[in-house]
Amino acid sequence: MDNTNSDDFNGSTVDQNKWDYKPPWSSCHGSACLTTNSSNRKVENGLLKLIVQKQSCQCTDWDGTTHSKNYTSGAIFSKSLFHYGYFEIRCKLPELSSSYYTGKGFGPNFWMWPNPPDSYSNTPVSWSEIDIYEFDGETNKHTCNVHYEDTWTSHWSLRTNSQFDFDVNFNSYHTFACEWTPNYINFYFDDKLVRSTNTQYVNDLIPMNICVDINVPASNFGKNFVSNSLFPYTYEVDYVRMYSLKMDCNTVVNQSNFNFSNFDYAVKKSYTLSNTTVPQNTKVTLRATDYFELKGEFTVPYGSELILAPTACH
Repeated sequence: MDNTNSDDFNGSTVDQNKWDYKPPWSSCHGSACLTTNSSNRKVENGLLKLIVQKQSCQCTDWDGTTHSKNYTSGAIFSKSLFHYGYFEIRCKLPELSSSYYTGKGFGPNFWMWPNPPDSYSNTPVSWSEIDIYEFDGETNKHTCNVHYEDTWTSHWSLRTNSQFDFDVNFNSYHTFACEWTPNYINFYFDDKLVRSTNTQYVNDLIPMNICVDINVPASNFGKNFVSNSLFPYTYEVDYVRMYSLKMDCNTVVNQSNFNFSNFDYAVKKSYTLSNTTVPQNTKVTLRATDYFELKGEFTVPYGSELILAPTACH
């Protein structure tokens, strides 16, 4: 997979070749203005910090109109579009469960959205979104969803289920990820699968941008600010990693003593592997359109993981 667009935030500022501070259509975001001010968005000690402040500001909406807002906030919006791939963030939110302050009204997100949002044509969907996560800052409740509008029935379809929601303790950093393939979309928390969806439209969603931001307020959870809501509210990001899925669907892999270290991990036509050992303490995913065949002394050591994923070509 190609990870050239990943970012570990090891510089002194946000990489403007990779990120904008807002989506192209607006610097207004709920009740907040998105800014490049260091009080709202900064890189410090290898961390990206997105910060909500309670302060008056003005922003410009999609139609060019100017609006006055009561809050400022920081965000990053990728300049590149992504289709199938693996998208991961390592981050930390304020852990306020034992504090006088509350995160009520804040909604940190890591999500995918197409630009322009109306760029669909000749597909069964006219709008779509992948929420790798949305958080309710009051309880640090995690949700992950795929949203889309079905053009055949001309009505809004929300694919969600509260059984997949859970609270996260942010006394430490955690990783969250999404694997988007032509067959399914999987969601992960600390490298563990927490949800899988195989909606019939997974192959119709168009390339999307990555966005890391904070809903101000968290209207998606029906939450607004109260007198002891925490300001400034800081959303810390250690890294964002984006791996685009490569397609090499005509290649047949037939090897003994397969070398995992220098393999490109693109989708192949088939695999036939023999006399091979998966490296110790590693997680390996192989994808093929036709079949997998493991022969001879094929070993997956304790502590390692091998995933064989049938994947359609695109």
